[in-house]
Amino acid sequence: MGRGSETRKRGRLLQVRLAAEELAEVRERADRAGLTPASYVRQTVLDGPLPRQVPRPPASRVELAQLLGHVGKLGSNVNQLARAVNRGQVATLDPMRLAEIQDELEEIRTALMVALGRDPG
Repeated sequence: MGRGSETRKRGRLLQVRLAAEELAEVRERADRAGLTPASYVRQTVLDGPLPRQVPRPPASRVELAQLLGHVGKLGSNVNQLARAVNRGQVATLDPMRLAEIQDELEEIRTALMVALGRDPG
């Protein structure tokens, strides 16, 4: 039984050169349509039905920017904890601080699920 690309019906590749602005526009339009750029171009050029893929929900740039801020903050906190442990300033990690980090990770996970259009439950 074949897998993945071995069973693919679309075996031919078409390459197109685009300016940076054109590529950005294709990606933005595909994102708004909830499709990959390749699926968007295929649908647009061939004026055909949607591909069998599951459409991707467009991610909110604002939500993603907020997530990036949370990840940076969490990374900084983890770095500070690791540095303190490595210097011998802290023999063990504070359970309260670990609980805070766990809560922050859960918030990030929930926000990512929402940004991806999935149920965070």
